[in-house]
Amino acid sequence: MTHATQISLFLRRFRASGTDRGRFLVYAWMIAVNLHPALAVSDEAVSQPDSTTPAASPTQTILPPVIVQDYSKTGLFDNRVDDANSAQINTAKKSLTSYLKDKPAQTDQNFRQMLSEIPGLLVSEVPNQSFTSLNVRGVGDPHESFNVQILEDGLPISADPYGYPASYYSPPSPAIEQIDFYKGGSNLLFGPQPGGAINYLTKSLLPSSPLSITSQQVGGTNRFWSSYNELSTPVINDKMAIRLTYNKRQGDGFRDNNQDFDSNYFQLKTTADLGSTILTTKADYTDGEFGEPGGLSTSSTSNTIGIDQGIRRNTLNNDRLFIERVSFMAQTDTRLGFDTLWINKIQTSHLDRTSRRQSLGGVPTFGGIAAGTTTAIQKQTFLNTVLDSRLRTKVNPSFTYSAGFFGFYSTGSFTQKTGTNLSTLDGTTSRDLDRSSLTGSLFLESEITVSRFKLVPGFRIERIRQSIQETTNSADPSNLRNTTRTDLVPLAGLGALYTINSKSESYFNASQGYRPVVFQEAVPLLQGASISSDLDPSKSWSSEIGVRSNRQDRFVWDVSAFFIRYENQTGRVGTQFTNVGNASYGGLELAGTYRLVKTARFGEWIFHSNVTALKAKFTRGLSDNKTPQYAPAWLNRVKLEHRLSDKVRYSLLGTTVSGHFADDGNTTNQRIPGYTVWDLMGEWTLTQRVTLLANIQNLLNRNYWSRVRSNGIDPAQPFNLQTGVRIAI
Repeated sequence: MTHATQISLFLRRFRASGTDRGRFLVYAWMIAVNLHPALAVSDEAVSQPDSTTPAASPTQTILPPVIVQDYSKTGLFDNRVDDANSAQINTAKKSLTSYLKDKPAQTDQNFRQMLSEIPGLLVSEVPNQSFTSLNVRGVGDPHESFNVQILEDGLPISADPYGYPASYYSPPSPAIEQIDFYKGGSNLLFGPQPGGAINYLTKSLLPSSPLSITSQQVGGTNRFWSSYNELSTPVINDKMAIRLTYNKRQGDGFRDNNQDFDSNYFQLKTTADLGSTILTTKADYTDGEFGEPGGLSTSSTSNTIGIDQGIRRNTLNNDRLFIERVSFMAQTDTRLGFDTLWINKIQTSHLDRTSRRQSLGGVPTFGGIAAGTTTAIQKQTFLNTVLDSRLRTKVNPSFTYSAGFFGFYSTGSFTQKTGTNLSTLDGTTSRDLDRSSLTGSLFLESEITVSRFKLVPGFRIERIRQSIQETTNSADPSNLRNTTRTDLVPLAGLGALYTINSKSESYFNASQGYRPVVFQEAVPLLQGASISSDLDPSKSWSSEIGVRSNRQDRFVWDVSAFFIRYENQTGRVGTQFTNVGNASYGGLELAGTYRLVKTARFGEWIFHSNVTALKAKFTRGLSDNKTPQYAPAWLNRVKLEHRLSDKVRYSLLGTTVSGHFADDGNTTNQRIPGYTVWDLMGEWTLTQRVTLLANIQNLLNRNYWSRVRSNGIDPAQPFNLQTGVRIAI
C-alpha cells in the first residue's frame, strides 16, 4: 500500500477540534505574505457547511467527509508525481513517478534499471556500488551526483547538499516503494541544485499493519550475495506499528583485484495514529567497505595498464573507501480543517567517510600502476540537522497555495594523514580543517485556476553561509584557508498548465537555479587534482514547454522542448577544477508507453521508450565552443515487458548512449565511446508466498565504459547473472 493511501486512510480519524485553529493559522499566514486577496473567500464562506451535511447536536461533532481513493495512480497521467496528499504543489512541473513494484526482479542497486523511465537521466556506472553518479540533460559532472538533489522521504541524504553534495548513501532497492523525479521547478521545492531532484520514498507503514515477514535472498556472478529481510508487526491495535529491516550486500566485483564490497543496512520504522496526526519515525544505520581498483589508460605502457589489455585488469591494490552513516527522522502529517495539510519533518544524521589512496611513486596519473610506499588517508565527517515544514491549503476551487521553511546546518571536519605502509588507516597529519554550512530558506507557491488554465508562480529565498577554517597544511603552512562566505539567493519560477481536452494537456515551466561553490572545488581532495585560485558560484535558468496525452489508457505519451542556461559553470579540465564558463543545453524529450490489449492466452505486452536529443556547448569562458562533460547528443531507452499471467512477468531493457566526453576540456583520453547495453529481468510467482527472481545485467556482454576520472577509465560491468527467491509471510 502506498504512502498516499496510508494518508487517505488516516483522514477518517481526523478530529474537528483543530479546524478553527487551523483556519486561523491559514488566514494569518495569507495576510502575512500578502497573498492574492481577490481570490480569497470570506471566513464565513469557508466555514459554511455543505447542504448535505447534517447539523451537529450539542454533544455531537460532525467530521468532514472523507473519500478514500487509491493514489498509487494519478488518474489521467499515472506516471506524474501526484500532490493529492502532499504539502507541495506539483502542477506544471516536469515530474515522474516510478513504482519499483512494477519492475520485475529488482535484485541489486542497479540504477540503470531502477531509473530507466526517467528521460535524460545519465547513469555513470560505479561497479563497486560505493556511491551514486547521475546527471540530467548533461548538466554537470555526474560524479557522486553533485548536481542532482538526492532525497529520501523528502529530506536530503547527501553528505552536505550545499557544501559537499556527494551521494554516498541510497536505500536498498527492496526497501523503496516509489521514486519521484523532478526537473523544472525542483529548485523551488527542494533547493537550488540545477540538475533536478530524485526522491526515494521508502515503503509505507500503516498504523494498522498486520504481522508480516518478507525475506529476499539473491546470489550472483562474482560471488555476489544480497540478503534483504523485513518484519512488520502491530504494537497497539490499529494505532501503532513497527517495521525492522536488514539488508546485507557483498561481492568481489569483476576486476582481478580490489573491487570487492561489503555493506550493511538497518532500519527501524514506526507509525502511530495520534488522532488528527500521523507520527512517523525512522532510524537508519548503514556501513560499507569498498575496494577501488583504479582506472585504465587508453593504451598500455611499461608503467600503465590500458583498456586494450581487457576490462578486468586493475592498477590499484590498496585503495579503499569506508562509509558509515546513522540518521534519525521524525515526521508529522496533520490536517487543519477540510483543505489544509501541514507536514513537519526533522532529521539528524552523522556521516563518516574514510579513504586510503596509495601514492603513485612517479608513474602517470592516468592508468598508472601505483608503485608508491606511502598512502594518503582522508577522513571526513558530517553532522547534519534538517528541518522542513510545509503547509498546503486550498482556499477556494480556484486558488491553492503552499508555503514553508527549510533549515539546514552541517558541521564537520576534514583530516588528511600520510601513512607509512599500504594497509594502515593512521599516520602523520598533513592537513586538518573544519567546515560548516548554515542555510535558511523560505518558499511560497500558488496555483491559480482560470477556466482551463492553471498558473503556478513560485518564489524561494535562501541564505547560505559556508565556512572553512584550516589549522594544518604541511605543504603550504603560510597559506591556510580561513574563509566565510554568505549569500542571499532569491529564486523565482512560473509554471502553466492548459487542459486541451479530457485526454491531453500542455505545460510550461521556467525557473531559476543556483549552485554554491562546494568543498571539493574549494579544497583539492583527489589525487593529482588541483583547484583554480578563484571559484565563483554558478547560476542557472531552466525552461520547458511540452504536451502530454493519454489515449484510452493504452497509449500515454509526453513530448517537450527544453533549454537550460548555466552560467559560470564549475567543471574539470584534465585534473584541474575551475570555472569553465557559460554553457547552454537545449533539446527535445519524448517518452511513451503503449499497452497492447490483454488477452487470456497471451497476457499483456507493455512497450516503453524515452529519447533525449541534446545539443550542449560552452558559449563563453575557458571551454568556449567545447562540449560540456557527460552531455551525450542521444540518450535512448526501450523496454518491452510481458506479463504472461498474474504469476509470470519479465522485461527486456535496452539503453543507448552516444559518444561524449568526461571532462569540459574535451581531452582525447577522456572520450567515452557510444554504447548500447541490454538487461533482462524476470519473476515467477510459484505460490502466494514464494517468488523466483532472475536478473541478467549486460545480457550481450558488451565491453564499454560510462565513467572516466582523472586516474583513468573505469570499465562497466560485463555479463552478470543474479538469481534468488522472495518469501512473503
